[in-house]
Amino acid sequence: MVRVLIRTDIGGTHGLGHAVRCKALAQALAARGAEVKFCTITSALAAFVAPFHVVEAWQPNMATKGCDVYIIDTKASVTCDSRWFARDIHVVRIDDMQATPATCDLLIAPGAHWSAETIARLQASFGERFLFGWDYVMLHGEVTKHAPVPYKQRMDGPIVFCAGGSDLDGILEQIWTWTEYVTLTAHMRFCIGDGYQGRLRNFLMPPLHAPTAGMPFPRSVVRFSREALRTASLVVSIFGVTVYECLALRTPVITIARTLDDAYAASELVSRSIYRSDDGTSAVISLGYIDIISRESLCSYIQKCIEHIPLPQSMHAASTGLIDGHGVERIANAILGIV
Repeated sequence: MVRVLIRTDIGGTHGLGHAVRCKALAQALAARGAEVKFCTITSALAAFVAPFHVVEAWQPNMATKGCDVYIIDTKASVTCDSRWFARDIHVVRIDDMQATPATCDLLIAPGAHWSAETIARLQASFGERFLFGWDYVMLHGEVTKHAPVPYKQRMDGPIVFCAGGSDLDGILEQIWTWTEYVTLTAHMRFCIGDGYQGRLRNFLMPPLHAPTAGMPFPRSVVRFSREALRTASLVVSIFGVTVYECLALRTPVITIARTLDDAYAASELVSRSIYRSDDGTSAVISLGYIDIISRESLCSYIQKCIEHIPLPQSMHAASTGLIDGHGVERIANAILGIV
């Protein structure tokens, strides 16, 4: 039996995306007969990845004892320990564009937003041990469980706003303020994650409670769900895993970048989402870095998508075939293949 240890973290500055995709990968590895456990510096991970066993990662050399594969997917800095290789531990890095062949046996880029220069550099150094692109997007099982909803069946659906699991930068609250007087006929649904502690919690609606239609342009605050993404007419989200989930669900998405690096990455994703479109429309609209986005620009794009139906329909069409939902299975096979 192959023994796998996954290092990842959750919550706060780490967000939820790394833990979401690592849990999906753990499930795929376990389904293939591997023994999987996690190590972390964030105690909240244990409840999130249960029933997988979790150990603390403050002493990584101790945590890796007895494992065959060590997978690293975290925003925290993890220095390669030469003793791992001495014990024949295979190291896999996920989403680390600074990785080198000396620090891992396999590098996985689970998306399509790295620059062409970065891709060329890593392909030259890693060769076949570098997995990049749409085929390696790692998705939560809820995303792939149901087929995407045709756009004609949800063109009158809500506009969904997301800002990650905790939204430490308060972007969702800022958008709430910006859209207060937007003249839309569509319902606006603001989704908050499990780690969210901002003031919008005060407006959180009970589960299954129907939005009140007494307001001329009703808004509501609800718990995040992927079903909300699946049935939305449009999603407005910070750049990250949610954008890829929308692409897999063929949901038109406008993305906002929390950082300049995210803004560059979103621009790359937009360009790579065009090539399968018949009319040159991208499946994603990127508004760029949050600090240079105005209320007027955001609201005008939302209104354009809602009032000019051919645009979101073209975005929906452009996402066809980009992501097939089998990324974690391909990655699990590749990881077990190096042992």
